[in-house]
Amino acid sequence: MKTIQLSAAALIAAFTLATATTASAFDGAIMGKVTVVKSESKKFQLHIPKTMTQGSGAVQVSLIDVDGTTLFTGTVIDRTQKGVPFDVASLPDGKYYLTTSTNTWWSSQELNIRDNALSIDDTKLTQIARPTISTYAKNKLQVTIPTVNVESTNVAIYNQNDELVFVEEVAGNISRLDLNGLPEGAYTLTVGSDVKRFAEQIKVQK
Repeated sequence: MKTIQLSAAALIAAFTLATATTASAFDGAIMGKVTVVKSESKKFQLHIPKTMTQGSGAVQVSLIDVDGTTLFTGTVIDRTQKGVPFDVASLPDGKYYLTTSTNTWWSSQELNIRDNALSIDDTKLTQIARPTISTYAKNKLQVTIPTVNVESTNVAIYNQNDELVFVEEVAGNISRLDLNGLPEGAYTLTVGSDVKRFAEQIKVQK
């Protein structure tokens, strides 16, 4: 986990954050996008771009039913880049979610089985990647959040006592934070959604 150091121009007793959000369409263009493709009646292939894997290429995969029960969890490697096959012939009719993740991204694809046949709607795939955090001016951060089919994300800041000192909902892919009012010290900035969050350590210094 990286640490971003900021220089505080002044210590302000009343803590306020100036924020701005910017809409931006990533749709996987930068980070790549997981795809789940039906191959037979109750079979599908999971395709993971090589650009989205690191090291061994292992990706964590889970299959979850609509009640939140995990039916399968494990790791897969798409060595040939031809897709990882899955057979769901034993599953009854219903709605399921296939989640895939590494330490830098998380994805979920909705699967539907009706009349013993599988259907996949790629508009029901959601994906979020670890944000890029940079300074664009003194005491100011730009948080860029690559997403696919995610309407909004959440940015929060916690102090060293794990107390929430700031939270905002981000409708676009970019959030700008003015931290001039933040007292000197270390903080944790978290970014994500209800199901997946990424955390980064930041420091404010005079």
